[in-house]
Amino acid sequence: MPEIRENDGVVTQITTVKVPADNQSEVLELMKERARFMASQPGFVSVSLHRSEDGSHVVNYVQWKNREQLKGGAPLARVPQ
Repeated sequence: MPEIRENDGVVTQITTVKVPADNQSEVLELMKERARFMASQPGFVSVSLHRSEDGSHVVNYVQWKNREQLKGGAPLARVPQ
């Protein structure tokens, strides 16, 4: 579970993805695959994925040790449209 604290140097990126309700599970699985890969990248701290109750969104909280490592790892996290 991510911890968001002020001035600890860790960078937190929060992304909300709107999805068709009937595709939420598929999108979540794709994001889990990407998260497993990101976890092996330098500077990775944590990731948490959450689904909305109505099936219309997936929220991704990912943390990196610093902004430079976020920039290096974040492009890997994109889900194809």
